[in-house]
Amino acid sequence: MTITSKSRGLWIAVALALLAAPAELAAGPYENAMEVLEKGDAAQAQALLEPLAKAGDVNAQTALGGLYRDGVGVPQDFGQAAHWYKQAAEQGNTGAHNALGHLYANGLGVEKSVDKALSHYISAAVQGDAEHQFDLGVFYETGLGENADHGLAVNWYRKAVAQGHTAAQASLGLMYYQGKGVDRSLEQALELLTNAADAGNAKAQNNLGLMYVKGEGVERNYEKAAGLFANAANQGLATAMTNLGVMYDNGFGVEQDDAKAIELYRQAGRQGEAEGLPQAGSGMLFFDDRLAPVDVAKVTPATYLSGAENGDPLAMFLAGYLLSADGVPQNDYVGGAAWFEKAAKRGMPAAMANLGLLYYRGRGVPQDHVLAYVWLNLASAAGFKSAVPVRDAIAAAMSTAQINEAQELAAQRSQ
Repeated sequence: MTITSKSRGLWIAVALALLAAPAELAAGPYENAMEVLEKGDAAQAQALLEPLAKAGDVNAQTALGGLYRDGVGVPQDFGQAAHWYKQAAEQGNTGAHNALGHLYANGLGVEKSVDKALSHYISAAVQGDAEHQFDLGVFYETGLGENADHGLAVNWYRKAVAQGHTAAQASLGLMYYQGKGVDRSLEQALELLTNAADAGNAKAQNNLGLMYVKGEGVERNYEKAAGLFANAANQGLATAMTNLGVMYDNGFGVEQDDAKAIELYRQAGRQGEAEGLPQAGSGMLFFDDRLAPVDVAKVTPATYLSGAENGDPLAMFLAGYLLSADGVPQNDYVGGAAWFEKAAKRGMPAAMANLGLLYYRGRGVPQDHVLAYVWLNLASAAGFKSAVPVRDAIAAAMSTAQINEAQELAAQRSQ
């Protein structure tokens, strides 16, 4: 083939065009899915990721596992998460290995197995990621039951600390303070806990506060301790709330104040209640922001019953909301739950979320954390973001068997 001046010019033009558009060439189906996810359309991202994952794309498999694990755009389903993580882990993905370690350690979506959990945690940690090293340290310290290996926990915490991992500093500092897996050293404990506390770690702040209260490794300083407890309490750490309450109760480092002490004790006790629940004011329910606000003191359910009875899901939701709100004469949790369920079955996410709340509290329906989780999970999958932290908070008080049952029920309902 003879290259003429004309053809040579054409090849040069093509080459320049290719060089001028590297971004367009680099962007692929996976990158497009991640861009969609970043924009907040998790359901569309899931639809784009699934065929890629089935075709063997390790990044898509890992990302899809994460969507199912977190219940983003799909009902939270640890079994599906494990399925995709396993495929990614077989291709050597360290994040998938680490995630599988957590699932096997807790029996979420898979049969609980200490050996498999440890194997996956190790496979992830040996690749050098500080977060994975920390997770392996935690597992050696707390996940092996009576077979805990504090020495190995210290070893992996140190590796993570060397990379500046704050939570590992807090954990290693406590190990030095307690003398677990290492010779006790208050000097080392003080240095590590101070670094982690300065970085905002609540547990480090609380434990460092205790060192100042006791005067261990540092001169006793109640004022300093109270400040540390306050910083940790402001992050929601129940233990720190209690400790700060003790300071106010006795006037240690702060002005003695019975009322503040009682309030802090109360707040600490409430940590057993799922965090993230809607606050009182409208019966502690969610409202659909797409609707015009209603004054529960002036509007009655009768306003919406006709539309609800004719199959309007918005009217069903509003009738349920007005029947279930606290402090109104027509309060009827049973009726409210019935209308919420009708609206939920017609696909209204806010109704799903409120039905979950009623099951959580046992208002109008028998108290059932499994069904509470089911409806909040379905609401989360439908894009009602306010339901996500509530679902996860309720899950924290459930057994793994209950969570697995709830996810199976949610998967059945979403089909």
